[in-house]
Parts: sequence; structure tokens; C-alpha cells
Amino acid sequence: MENFNIAKKIIFYCLVCFVLVALIYQLFLIFNAPTFQKTSPINVSATINNNLNSNYSNQTATQLTNDEFPYKVVGYRAGEKNSSVVLRKADVDYVVQQGELIENTYRLISVSKNEIVFDRAGKQMYIKID
Repeated sequence: MENFNIAKKIIFYCLVCFVLVALIYQLFLIFNAPTFQKTSPINVSATINNNLNSNYSNQTATQLTNDEFPYKVVGYRAGEKNSSVVLRKADVDYVVQQGELIENTYRLISVSKNEIVFDRAGKQMYIKID
């Protein structure tokens, strides 16, 4: 019986030590928690659009022919922000936003009511919209 009481005391003191260590660790985590600074949101699409327009404004564009451009223009959305084009190639439709690449080849630069401008390897090309 005496051995049983000693075993209970040993287990009790081990549990108390474990709880104290866990408590000290939690206090350490609380006091060393990272501080967050308040930031304002960034308008990424406006930054991308401005950079695209400034990078390609000095170049002269050549018109794309059906032989060069394997896609068919199915639809487009022209505007100051978030312009996009729907292209079709071999019964697969691609929705391309301004600034995105089509199959790592053509980058959509701009969309207007009259033309769609792409970039391929630093060379600007356009498609007339009828």
C-alpha cells in the first residue's frame, strides 16, 4: 500500500511539472508573438495595365494573318479595365485576360472596339475587328 501511495505522488508531481512547462511555453509564445502592421490594399490590376500600356506604346504593330495566328476570335470585352478575349482553337475555347499568355506564346496587350493587340516575343501584332 505504501508503494502505491509513492507511485501516486510521483505521477502527480510529474503531471504538475508537465503542466508548469506547458504553461511557461505558452507564456513564451504569447510574449514573443509577431506584430502585424496595418497596410492598405494594392490595386494589382491597375499596376499591370499601366505597365503594359507604357511598355508597348512606342512600338509599331503588324497585322496578324490567319496563317500566323491559329486562333479564331469568338468574342471580346473591351474596356478601360479587365479587357478580355475569347479565342477558339481546335474546338477548345480560351478566355484570356489583358496581360495573360495564350499557350505561352501570345500575350494579350489591349482590346478595343477596332482591334485586339497581342505581343509575341517582344513584337506587337494586332487583329482587326470587323
